[in-house]
Amino acid sequence: MKAKLNICLIVLALYGFGTSGSPGGAEALAAVVKPQLSHQTPTVEAPLLRWDSRQGGDTIEDAVPIAVGETLYGNTVGYNNDYDEMCPYGGNAPDVVYIITAEENGSLTFDLCDSDYDTKILVWDEDLNLVACNDDACSNSQGDFYRSFATPYCSAGESYYVIVDGYGMDAGDYQLHVGADWCADECPPGATPEGEQDCHDDYVDVSNGGCFSEPPVFGTIECGETICGTSGVWNSYSDYQKDHDWYLFILSDSATVTWTVYADFTVTAQLFDFVDCENYGNQVFASDTVGACQETVVTVNDLEPGVYVANVEIYDCYLWVCGLEYWGRLECAYEEVEPVLEVAGFTLSQNYPNPFNPTTTIEFTLPRPEQVAVSVYNLQGELVAVLAAGVFGAGVQQLVFDATGLPSGIYLYRLQAGELAISRKLILLQ
Repeated sequence: MKAKLNICLIVLALYGFGTSGSPGGAEALAAVVKPQLSHQTPTVEAPLLRWDSRQGGDTIEDAVPIAVGETLYGNTVGYNNDYDEMCPYGGNAPDVVYIITAEENGSLTFDLCDSDYDTKILVWDEDLNLVACNDDACSNSQGDFYRSFATPYCSAGESYYVIVDGYGMDAGDYQLHVGADWCADECPPGATPEGEQDCHDDYVDVSNGGCFSEPPVFGTIECGETICGTSGVWNSYSDYQKDHDWYLFILSDSATVTWTVYADFTVTAQLFDFVDCENYGNQVFASDTVGACQETVVTVNDLEPGVYVANVEIYDCYLWVCGLEYWGRLECAYEEVEPVLEVAGFTLSQNYPNPFNPTTTIEFTLPRPEQVAVSVYNLQGELVAVLAAGVFGAGVQQLVFDATGLPSGIYLYRLQAGELAISRKLILLQ
């Protein structure tokens, strides 16, 4: 998949993904506060090079080629400090350089977690644009923290410089493992384009940023629909923002809902209820986070009629370019609902349209002339409208409910005919 060279740097690095519920890892890492640079002398250890060591080059001019699946062992003691980036700490540590060419579109992974010192890793493209930078993301097998891990998205045929660096002036033995998650490029046939332009520096999402847009703006998705979109991270007034894509959907009846997402980036897929931007997400029904180029499926059983959000967002704070692709598919298995409720010859039909704004038609049938009352209530049981009160003749009757001035939400309408009462739900979406 194509990725623009709008490069941005994220200063918080998380290694590990949440599962159901809120994404995990962030709270634990937040408690680990790394001190600002204070030491002025390097941590120098005698090189303990293995027999199978393969040192990186001193500069990009003599970068050592590497490939996916390799594990490289080396030591940075005695090398020069040629390169550095703030992510979030700078420094004067010695560094070595490797080079790799991506075989396919997807995420390359560079893992320094089992190194013996406080590492940092930088990844540059062929034009020396920064595409990934990480200081602290993991710990080694002895439990020592402050090790590094990066997973940038890389384009097929492009070469990338991988720089093994250190925090402050730290140096020592390192172990670099190179992996890959190659992405399946195809957008499913018949999918709907998201319609949002690729993000860029100082980008403003006017398409579907939900409550993260100002003013709030939402995309929509229908049950059975697949949407193909793009995402990324951008620099906005020296602060880094990630794309949030919100898709509103409406359930007219109870249903089991499944939201399937596949992305070129580490993605969080969520289903949550929606009232407004002050109360959104007060109940997250399902959430899952997976690594790049993997599929995640979240399912919620027996969701009541109402308005909900299917959400796609980049989870981790590694650097991701704009224009990375994803697709999401929404499936709804409705419970069987009688279009007409009948009791002793009296019927009450589902209002139409439903959802509606601001008017809808309510139809009922009487087997004989009868004293009738048709009323509308909110979910707190409060009466909000009386649509009819009087004697109606036998046959089909229709009433129009005008909900102007009422807030969006689920309401109950009730037919009272003598001793008989029938109720149904309707959905107002302003």
